[in-house]
Amino acid sequence: MPMEMRKLLLAILCLNRELRRAQEEMRRWRAGAYRVSSGLSFSLRQARHNGDCRHERALLESDAVAFEETEIQADLKNLREELMPHLQALPPTLERSALRYRYLEGMSGTQIAQQLHYSRAHVYRMLQAGEKALEEMGR
Repeated sequence: MPMEMRKLLLAILCLNRELRRAQEEMRRWRAGAYRVSSGLSFSLRQARHNGDCRHERALLESDAVAFEETEIQADLKNLREELMPHLQALPPTLERSALRYRYLEGMSGTQIAQQLHYSRAHVYRMLQAGEKALEEMGR
């Protein structure tokens, strides 16, 4: 069970990272600050109104990013639902709060530190203690 918990936590962290990357890429597409491999720079609004085939590739790429973002969110939802009962079984402590922020809400260590009013180093120690408690609970 401890190894399964570690894999679950790592999978959530990886998906959180992928989701942030996909969301940033979509922000760039929506802002029109994107350059396709041909060197053409334009906005999606321009691309939708032009019949140029160079713009078609960009539209396909932006649609693929949107689809990827949706898929990542669905996978994350499933993993978070799997983690939820384990977190609720922990006693209500700062460690549990830090774990909730990190794994369920996808916050970074800096964001958690600001939320809890602790240093980042202390937040990372809380996360380590919480992860250890989750692993011991599963034994």
